[in-house]
Amino acid sequence: MAYLGYKKDIAEEYNMNKVQLGRNFYACLWIFFLESILVWLIIKSVVIDRSKLVSVPSIEVFICRFFLSLLLHFEHTEDVKQGTNMMLYLNTNPEEFSSTFFPFVIALLQAFGGLLAEAISLLMLSIRTTVGDCITSFIAFKVLSSIDNIYAESLTDFALEEAVEKPLIYKNDYKKIAFTDRSLSHKIIRIVWKSLDLFCHTVYYYFIPLSINFIPYIFPCPG
Repeated sequence: MAYLGYKKDIAEEYNMNKVQLGRNFYACLWIFFLESILVWLIIKSVVIDRSKLVSVPSIEVFICRFFLSLLLHFEHTEDVKQGTNMMLYLNTNPEEFSSTFFPFVIALLQAFGGLLAEAISLLMLSIRTTVGDCITSFIAFKVLSSIDNIYAESLTDFALEEAVEKPLIYKNDYKKIAFTDRSLSHKIIRIVWKSLDLFCHTVYYYFIPLSINFIPYIFPCPG
């Protein structure tokens, strides 16, 4: 919703001013900061404060870890896709936005938030030694990844909620815009988007859930 506030036609339709745009942007930063604090606390408790990191599980736990990591991957993939799509739309239709920096930061937080949440969820699942612990971790990370949605649903008087239902229509073809014709800021956005898109389509979408099978062997318990 904060991203759409910088789209000129939506800002005009919903009478968005700089104060509202600033409030929405800082809300995005606050949500990302909150998620980062929770991630740090998890890392501290399961990595820094533990003498043993992971162990090779029984076959039941092994199977449970894999299927739960797959379910979490489906959840986080949508966040990452949304972030990269927001970057691409901004980069393809820059004339529709009142600012380039703020929508780009929001899109970046969306994409990297999903990647970070999935990385930590894989680490957490990899140290669980019972099926019950695996399911508990799954539920906990399901809540963690939904913090932004919980915040958005709590806003009962937020005008931009209606704008979210409207599809973003591409007026330009990004393939027909030469790299040299882009401004410096949009060249940077293009490079960031292309790098993320390449990573997602070659590694992230297909192989990340499988990494849960290898983490116990990369970081085995001593002794």
